[in-house]
Amino acid sequence: MSWDAKRNGKSYYYRNKRVDGRPVKEYLGSGKKAKAAAQEDCERRLRRSRDRQYWDQQLSSFEEADQLLQQLSEGITLLFRAVLIREGFYLHKGHEWRKRRKKKMKMSEENKPSLEEEVREAFRRTVEKANAGNERALRVMKKYLDLHPELWKNLGDLSKVAEEAWLNLCAQEDVLSKEVLRRQLAALKEEILDGSESILEKLLAETVVSTWMELQYLRCVDADPTPRNTGQTSMLVKRLESADRRMQTGIKQLVQLRRRLPNKTIAPALKIYNQSRVG
Repeated sequence: MSWDAKRNGKSYYYRNKRVDGRPVKEYLGSGKKAKAAAQEDCERRLRRSRDRQYWDQQLSSFEEADQLLQQLSEGITLLFRAVLIREGFYLHKGHEWRKRRKKKMKMSEENKPSLEEEVREAFRRTVEKANAGNERALRVMKKYLDLHPELWKNLGDLSKVAEEAWLNLCAQEDVLSKEVLRRQLAALKEEILDGSESILEKLLAETVVSTWMELQYLRCVDADPTPRNTGQTSMLVKRLESADRRMQTGIKQLVQLRRRLPNKTIAPALKIYNQSRVG
């Protein structure tokens, strides 16, 4: 879409379009029709530019909050698996927790593992090996959990930061809306916990509630009638799918935990449960 200057000194307007899938130029001349078309095309380009900038800002506005929930979900999933493995279960075929028949080994003083490596990836690999039946990995994992009660506190802190980030996004600086939403979330957590004092259940409940809030926010964003391009639509769909997957994972883990460790008054036999509290 441009004015094309000819040798006679006049400029003629051409508009690009497609005919049967092929790009062609439509000649509109130099008169009123051409000027009106040029003005219309200019306004259309400006609208597209504004819409693109609007959606770029929308999609980037919750990127940090989304990453916080991703970190929280990954951390809780790791500890969820570690707790069930510690209690004598193993993950069968990647989706079903079963009680391990093999008797637990007692750890001797000579076999105490070195736990200097605190990298999450190393711990994740240890949990996977313990789940596969590696006895040394199981001892390492148990000792690591007992020596690092800060894992629970760190996840609890991260949960609060993530929740606050999504509250700010949803309330949009409206103090009343933020307080009302905060109370709704507290009531939802209380309903999910149903009187449970388990630290892990509290963390899972907070994850479910925060991801639920993220999902509602993203659905509202998705309903925005402002035009967006294919790439922006694809990115938003991926965010929605990711949020829904995290929420469903949290719900599933909570159900599995209650099914495998049904007595709410008895916490798993980990020192960590007695050394840390999540508010």
